[in-house]
Amino acid sequence: MRSSPCETLILAVESVAAGKVWLERDLLAETFGESSHARRSCSESERIAQLTQREREIIAVAACGLTNRQISQRLNISEATVRHHLSSVFAKLGVANRGELIIFAFRHGLADFEANAHLC
Repeated sequence: MRSSPCETLILAVESVAAGKVWLERDLLAETFGESSHARRSCSESERIAQLTQREREIIAVAACGLTNRQISQRLNISEATVRHHLSSVFAKLGVANRGELIIFAFRHGLADFEANAHLC
């Protein structure tokens, strides 16, 4: 079932206000259709290899369940920078949201509560 434009706008505003990134799926599919298809064909290890060290740090802290504001405070960077890094991570790993990112991170050793306890 497709949302009306008003419902979509309300969801977008609420998401951004909660510190999330809002990207319209239809626009993304149209804009990045070819590159997303190529990215899906990459192996998981190839996608992980694309991550920068800072993106790996962001993933480790996000896996603690922290908000963008809390991540920015832990790493001494702006919330906008956190959002930028998370958007980049989502694209590189082919995950749609923070929940998928956390699952991916634990499955592939990008997050570890014991190793990252000092960040949580």
